[in-house]
Amino acid sequence: MKIVLTNFGTVGEIYPLLALAQELEESGHEAKIALSPDYEDWVTRLGLRFVSVGPPAKAITTELTLAATRDPLVFESPKASRELFRPLRESIPAAYEQLREACRGYDLLVSGHLQPAAKMVHETDGIPYVSLCATVISPGGTSPGYQRATQSLVNPYRSKLGLSPVADPLAGDSLSDELALYALSSHVLTRPASWPAFYHLVGYFHLHEEDWQPDGSLADFLLSGPPPVVVAFGSMVLKNSDELTQILVRAGQEARCRVIIQQGWSGLGRQALPENMYSVGYAPHDWLFSRASCVVHHGGSGTSAAVFRAGVPAIFIPHILDQPLWASCAQRLGVAGPEISPSELTSQKLAAAIRTTTNNPRYGIAAKELMTKIRSEHGTRRARLLIEQTYASKVRPSSTQLSSRILRKPTIH
Repeated sequence: MKIVLTNFGTVGEIYPLLALAQELEESGHEAKIALSPDYEDWVTRLGLRFVSVGPPAKAITTELTLAATRDPLVFESPKASRELFRPLRESIPAAYEQLREACRGYDLLVSGHLQPAAKMVHETDGIPYVSLCATVISPGGTSPGYQRATQSLVNPYRSKLGLSPVADPLAGDSLSDELALYALSSHVLTRPASWPAFYHLVGYFHLHEEDWQPDGSLADFLLSGPPPVVVAFGSMVLKNSDELTQILVRAGQEARCRVIIQQGWSGLGRQALPENMYSVGYAPHDWLFSRASCVVHHGGSGTSAAVFRAGVPAIFIPHILDQPLWASCAQRLGVAGPEISPSELTSQKLAAAIRTTTNNPRYGIAAKELMTKIRSEHGTRRARLLIEQTYASKVRPSSTQLSSRILRKPTIH
């Protein structure tokens, strides 16, 4: 099969698509990655096909993340949400046309829940559609305020295409009616009993980046002492990154441990650091976390998955969205030390949490046990098999048929 994979958002939203694309390519399918231009270098470095769809994601998601961090209820305000979503709303017509073009001659479209153009292309052009989520998305699962905000973002253009309005366009209504895949582990999250049979919790996805090599100074730092604490806030954009870096420096000194700070989207750790600390830009989480004594992080779904898969204990500092959910799961599973609220974070509290987490062997033992279970799930393979079982016998229209179907222009009212 020839398959287009798309989404919009942060690294955590993109990672599962790339992992699935690798699995599809290795199994003889043709995968094309349709993403915002921010991700072209990453995709091409992995040897995958790339086509640009939509606006730059980092600038838009940065503003949305900062707004939600300042005020978790910001999307309940129609005026504030309209302004925040304006750049994304204005980009939808172009993204829709770009994605239609990317799908020409292809058999299947796979999308995450944050790409509003995907479901529209599926509905107007008839290309079979699989949804892929890296967090818990289900019908009716978002707040009324968020639904109103995203309705105003998506429904005006749906109306122009002659499509019916939807109630929850970037969550429940983004899901496929035939195959909804969740890159989540059943050892971390219990499958909701209310889900229909075609919603599948397949396991976490693993992206192969074996060709990546650390620079000499990072390798030397890792070899020069015991496993460090790794701090990773990923795509979280924090307004007080310099202040947080100072807290991390003092916590590392108070806990008398070595620390690696991933800079992430907030640029943490870019100032001069003491000898027991090292700042790194990009490094695959699987590679870096497996060399850590514990990981201090924000609790994003992708970072949480990487920590669980690495078999090391964690300290969660959850901020927004689904981050408290994964922190709660980690506490229940016994793989995380004391959770810290961002508003209560101090160097003393973090140092105490590091000492508790690294000195008590039960956290590490539980983390290793969870790692073994998670790695036995083979999430990307299960996802690929479900796609093949569901679509291989019924999505093989000729390229000519598919091209003419996709090139047919829907009526704009």
